[in-house]
Amino acid sequence: MAICDDIRATYCKNACCYIKDKEITRGEAATLGEKGAIRREGEWFLRNDPETGACVYLDQEKGGCSIYNNRLEVCKGYSCVKDTVRIESIIESLDAQQPSLRKSMIQEFRHQAAEYYPDLDPQEAFEVMFPELN
Repeated sequence: MAICDDIRATYCKNACCYIKDKEITRGEAATLGEKGAIRREGEWFLRNDPETGACVYLDQEKGGCSIYNNRLEVCKGYSCVKDTVRIESIIESLDAQQPSLRKSMIQEFRHQAAEYYPDLDPQEAFEVMFPELN
């Protein structure tokens, strides 16, 4: 699981909070109530703010989850490292970054790839996970 540290925060930007149709359990829906849960076609989903598109629990001022300590399983399991759409946009923006920030971001990608593929050599894991950066 990814830790949202200062380096990651520069490119993650609360990525998980903007995913639409995050399915939740019936128990989670009961806990959240109407503010946080919506039922469609017999399934429960985390509610997104219609104006911002973000999860209703994203604190826009602080830039973080207002229920982080009690967040849902779908949120706990999310990693922006495995989010290919997010990664593609990050890769596009890397060339525009300051050299020191770009280096830090790539080092973080290397670290995450090694964690995600522990049986591979760290360089090989990086090449498998981020072929666009090689």
